[in-house]
Amino acid sequence: MQYVMIQKVKKIALALVALFTLSVGCTPKEKNVCHVDPLNWSKGANIVYENNNTEALYNIYFFVRCNADFDLKTMPVIIRVTSPDSSISIDRAFWTFDEEKAPTPTGTIQKIGYRSTCLLNMPGKYTFTIMPMEPIRGVEAVGLTMEETTIYGKR
Repeated sequence: MQYVMIQKVKKIALALVALFTLSVGCTPKEKNVCHVDPLNWSKGANIVYENNNTEALYNIYFFVRCNADFDLKTMPVIIRVTSPDSSISIDRAFWTFDEEKAPTPTGTIQKIGYRSTCLLNMPGKYTFTIMPMEPIRGVEAVGLTMEETTIYGKR
């Protein structure tokens, strides 16, 4: 009986988190992360990166924050990048997750490589839209990490 009550409380808590997440969405102060519906992520998550350095090279990574409901080893996604001049590139990717880092009730973050030594040659906003190819349960947020890098010590 107590186990059933705990399960109901967990479901209500997850529903409240999902409702809060949907109402908040991606706020401007969280430019590099977008919270998604952990019960059924199926819509695109928009992450805006403001590029001010047109000479730097970047390694681009995504990260995914998962909870205990996430049980996939690979997640098929569509990545759409809109550059400041409105040009669009679309990629399909299969994100692979580390089986050794199983999701925990408090969440697990997985880092996924996207591009290496990229030059963002236009100043302005680049919008990265990540969308799962099928609804996913257990993903709480997706985000973007830009790490400045060099090739052979030169930029």
